[in-house]
Amino acid sequence: MRLVDAALKSLLEKGKSTGSVTFGDVHGALVENEADPTQLDTLISALEDAGIAVIDENDE
Repeated sequence: MRLVDAALKSLLEKGKSTGSVTFGDVHGALVENEADPTQLDTLISALEDAGIAVIDENDE
């Protein structure tokens, strides 16, 4: 779970400054931190709970 926590931390930092992150950001954080891709839903839920929108890249 540590790798997911590291991915979440980096996404929270970005999301707090911009108000949102993209699905590509979430995927990139998982890959960058070598976290299990099956944790995608967990990350998205945690971000939304923190008030950070997860948006499609085309919506930016």
